[in-house]
Amino acid sequence: ATASITRMHGSEAQVRALDTLAYQRVSDRESLDELARLFPNAKSVNVQRAIAGVLIRADYQAIAKPELAQALRRHRLKSPDGEDVIDVLIRRLQLP
Repeated sequence: ATASITRMHGSEAQVRALDTLAYQRVSDRESLDELARLFPNAKSVNVQRAIAGVLIRADYQAIAKPELAQALRRHRLKSPDGEDVIDVLIRRLQLP
């Protein structure tokens, strides 16, 4: 399912699919890696937020890597609404 979602063109349908995926508490490494690769290529802040929503509910041990936090900071699109779930995820990844 994750592979199909990541191949969708950035749209509201992709955001809804990612939001649905978030409730599945993704834990397999391949799916998490696909989502991490999608984040820098996302063309909208809503898609990035939806990806962050999946990752923040995922198996924390599988995603807790400094490289992921750096990639999120480097590639995130500016949020017009201020702080969001991406910021929360970055802070969580930085915790010891």
